[in-house]
Formats: sequence, structure tokens, C-alpha cells
Amino acid sequence: PIYTAADHNWGKHSATADVKSWIGIPLVFQGTTIGIVTLDHDDQGFYGRLPKSVLNEIDTIASNAATEIRGMYELAIARQSQALKLIGEITEELEAKLDTNELLPAITSAIAHGLGCMQSNIFFLDRQNEGRQLVCKAAFPQSAAHVGPLENPGEPPGPHEQFSHRIWLALEEAQLVDDVAGLGSADATSGAFGGARSLVAVPLKIADHAIGVVFAAHDMPGWFSAADQSLLETVARHAGIAIERSIGLNLIQSIGGEILGTSRLEDVLKKIVTGAMELTHTDSGVIYL
Repeated sequence: PIYTAADHNWGKHSATADVKSWIGIPLVFQGTTIGIVTLDHDDQGFYGRLPKSVLNEIDTIASNAATEIRGMYELAIARQSQALKLIGEITEELEAKLDTNELLPAITSAIAHGLGCMQSNIFFLDRQNEGRQLVCKAAFPQSAAHVGPLENPGEPPGPHEQFSHRIWLALEEAQLVDDVAGLGSADATSGAFGGARSLVAVPLKIADHAIGVVFAAHDMPGWFSAADQSLLETVARHAGIAIERSIGLNLIQSIGGEILGTSRLEDVLKKIVTGAMELTHTDSGVIYL
């Protein structure tokens, strides 16, 4: 299964100008070739001079690699199937639940099970405190819901970037971290994020305006992939639509109650304006009569 070659004519091609000796090892899984590993050297006949034991060792490495590569491929297919199932489950939850207090825990539970992660949180930006906090509104498991408000850390302090800073950054752009230990984080292995090593966080938006963050963590480094990030972004988009619908329904009910409970037109109009500002995330509003 191992082949070596040396050909001076290879030097005529720029891509292989320095190649004088070459070896190719097929990647064979259960009798089927699924790929090939190639090595080249600038010394003519280099691989032909290698001892038979070394060539056999290279062949063994390739054989083991074929098994691992195939396993990773099958895992990727399984996770894609799992992702489609997760989106379907969350869509059903979104359609069945109109109350945000019921909706958000259902989403975090589905994310945790779908991604096989140890923790999932949904944070909302607290506008009552000048937007300086991210407040946990739902989590799975329930113990993860006791995360205290995350203060805006501002600029990261060089290489000692705080774990929570990545969650804040997710308000603007999705974050995928293979191993938070590499961040020199002070709070990654204790407290609310105890044992977390890998994380993925994406913005939660309503009408392109970030209102919070959808977050997932695992205690194994490298657990999340770019596909998981894409999946979480899809989930966040669906969640944003459902949350907007819930806010709108609550606004209608609130205004209806105000109309029934007061005879003052001024109070009703004020409720309509403030409700519309909340729904559209604007700083001012006017009704003209």
C-alpha cells in the first residue's frame, strides 16, 4: 500500500519544484479507500532509503487515521441530523408558548439537549441600568439560572480577558471559543460558569436590534463547532421573532387594561406611546391628534 517515487521532470512544475522524493499512503476504512496522505522531500530517493520498520509505522498511523477520520465524519452527520431535530423542537415550542416566561426556559432546555452541552443561558440587556448589565432570564439546568448580572467589563485587560467579556461581545458578533483556559480567565472555572471550557454565544435580536445573548457552554475543550454556532444563530433568530410576538401581545393586553380601567384619555395615550417605544426600542415617541 506504500509507494515511493523520484522523477527529475517534477522540477519543471512550479508547485513541485523542490520535490525529489514522494510517498503516498492510502487511507483505508473497512476495505474502502477514503483518501490519501502524501509526503514529499527535496532529497532524491529519501523515502526509498527508509527502513522497512519506519514505512510500516507510517502505514499503521495512516490506518488509525482512516478510522478516526471516518468516525469524525459520521459524528458530523449525526450532529447535522441532531441540529435539524433541535430546530424542529424549538419551532414547536415557539408556536405553542406565547408567554415569554414559559418560552425562554423551553428554548434553553432544547439547546442544552440538542447540543449536548452542560449549560445554556439566555441573557437580556438591562435597560433600567443604562444598559450596563446582562441579566439571566432563563437557563438549563435551573442551577445555572443563578448567574448574577454580568457587568459590562469594557475593554478586555490584554491576555487576561474575562470569561464574561465574551458574552458581552456576543451582543455585537457571535463568539466561539474552543478553550477558555487560553483566555487566562479569572471566572471560567468557578462560580456560575464552574468547569466550563468551551463556549458559543450569539446575539439575540429583535428587528436587527440586539436585546440579549443566547449562550451555551461545555466542560470539554473544543466541544462546539462552526456548525453549532450557525445552529445557535438560527435558534436565536426564531427566538427573537417569538419574543417580539410575546412583547406585542403583552402590550396589547396592557393597553386594553388601561382603556378599561381609566377614563382619562391622557393616560391611555401615554401607555400607547411608552408601549410602542418599548416594542420598537426607540428613545422617544409622539401621538398627534
